[in-house]
Amino acid sequence: MLKKVYFYLLVKNVLLTGFCCYIAFLVTSAEETEAPLVAGFTAVVLFLGVVTIMLAGFFGWFNRQLPGRVVNLVQGDLFAIFQILFLLFWVLIWFTYLDINRTLELLALGETAFSFLPIYIISHSIPINQSSKNWERGVIFDVFITYIELIGTLFDTCLSFLTAMQSLLLTGIVVVLFSKIQLFRLPKAGDKVDYVFHLGGVFALMTAMIGVSAGFITEYPQILMAGIIASIFSLFYVYRLFGEMTRLYIPSKLHEVLAWKVKASNITKKGLIAASIVLLLLVIFIR
Repeated sequence: MLKKVYFYLLVKNVLLTGFCCYIAFLVTSAEETEAPLVAGFTAVVLFLGVVTIMLAGFFGWFNRQLPGRVVNLVQGDLFAIFQILFLLFWVLIWFTYLDINRTLELLALGETAFSFLPIYIISHSIPINQSSKNWERGVIFDVFITYIELIGTLFDTCLSFLTAMQSLLLTGIVVVLFSKIQLFRLPKAGDKVDYVFHLGGVFALMTAMIGVSAGFITEYPQILMAGIIASIFSLFYVYRLFGEMTRLYIPSKLHEVLAWKVKASNITKKGLIAASIVLLLLVIFIR
């Protein structure tokens, strides 16, 4: 019986590796077509990097029969290999394009973003009910620092191409997506930090949507009102997040928060209706 299980795992991992190699081949071929300078040894490094990061990401899903420590060890080793390949790839790109400032910005951004994978592995390696307080504090600190690095490097990189509000908008979108991915499996160490930055990302998006749309106020005031409506609509998601956080961390206050949520939702609905009427009038009378 045990031999059948291991044979089944072997077949699944062979198929997974083949799939990852196929995707890596498509990515490398597309890069060679779009950017002819990414060829030769650089293309090989890109191919191996795509294979290792995909294996690191999918290995846990395809090997649930294996002990958790074995899965975490393999994923950690694969990710370490990927980090080396990623660094080597950007060094080769730098020697090709000779734009060290832009290359270092992208390298810092990529290394920071990919740091979420080992943190995700570590935070799930020990059940939260079996972890010590010091271990949990360490994970929370690592998650917090990684978010700060991601926000700083992403915002700084975006400023090279976009305005401040557009950079805030893109940064908010990325933070919301990253934190949402981190929140898929609960409970775990560091999930409070994920909730805080997820909520902060939503507020950043709300502010950025109004700020970006305000740039069109002289020519197209309808766009500004549409941005305001989108921000108001986002408040309903904020209320839901507050309810989830209260249920998980302060259950004794859940009744009070739910009552506040109902009142705030009613006020927000009225504001949304008023803003929608203003937008409709702008569309009708301003052309």
